[in-house]
Amino acid sequence: MFTTDHFVTQPNLICDACAKSRNTNATSLLTGLEEKLHDMEYGPFGMNHHELGDWLKNLNPLDAASDDLVTQSQLYAFADMYGIRSLKALCLHKLHRDLLASKVQSDSIHSIVDLMVYAYQHTFAIEGKTVDTGEELRDLVITFAACNAGRLVNSPEFISMLNSGGEVVGDFAKAMAKRLG
Repeated sequence: MFTTDHFVTQPNLICDACAKSRNTNATSLLTGLEEKLHDMEYGPFGMNHHELGDWLKNLNPLDAASDDLVTQSQLYAFADMYGIRSLKALCLHKLHRDLLASKVQSDSIHSIVDLMVYAYQHTFAIEGKTVDTGEELRDLVITFAACNAGRLVNSPEFISMLNSGGEVVGDFAKAMAKRLG
């Protein structure tokens, strides 16, 4: 188990789940997001990302990854609306875990599209500010989409979502640019 002090001295250290999710093309894009998650302290839990993950693994009944990606984002939007920081952080952690566990295949792309649509319809972004806005959820979702763009762009449903326009298109383009260069 790692402590917060350990992350200060080794900022690129990530938990096993995060390490398994990395691929060479997306490493730099994921690193910033993973560091944000690791640096977060989960409110009344007083734990970092890795410690919270270990705690959740030991719950009875087990807290297992879910295929229902939108539920965590709905709970996040609720917590954001009422300013419940610890719940927002917990939702981000669980959604991160669920996204890492998900397999981007033709039958699951609709879940990812639904998640992206929900995240962008129910959160907002403030230029230059990510804390206490919906930007944290948007960052997580768009980073996941950029890291899996090769499979997503072959889906008519994903392309249709991008064709509808909005902030998601610009954010996706920026994330892809970071990933490629």
